[in-house]
Amino acid sequence: MSADITVAGVRLVGEVEAWLAAQTPGDRAVELSPLARGRVADRAGQIAAVATVDVLRVLAETTSVLIDRGWVRGAYTRPEGLCLSGALEHVGQALEPTWGYQRAYDARKAATLAVEVVLAAHEHTPYIPMWNDDLRRTSAEVLAVLAVAQQVAVRIGASR
Repeated sequence: MSADITVAGVRLVGEVEAWLAAQTPGDRAVELSPLARGRVADRAGQIAAVATVDVLRVLAETTSVLIDRGWVRGAYTRPEGLCLSGALEHVGQALEPTWGYQRAYDARKAATLAVEVVLAAHEHTPYIPMWNDDLRRTSAEVLAVLAVAQQVAVRIGASR
């Protein structure tokens, strides 16, 4: 692991903790669990290796796909919509003809990791299908996570 990637991960862990503290009533300090800290730092390092503009495009188009086609739980894709993982994959495949396989794959993977950072920061499972398929999950929550994932991608891109 390069020093730049480690620095990006450590910075993001601190930023995530500060952001969570700002969301918490009162002046209570917030510290991620060691497991969540490791997940955030590792994913930040990988996200930093991909152009921010590419990651943002995948996240924005994923949001559009879920709004236009609908969101579902329990299946990758259905006539009535896609799950979050299915939408990310759909966008990655749609970008392949113009971007080429590797660029589209890298951007989709980094976008997925940005979503996982958001989930880990909230001490949820970072495994998107488990989170998506929670019976209490709503489409509004999925879209909110994508919006925060865009902020995460921008922060990581700025730390390079």
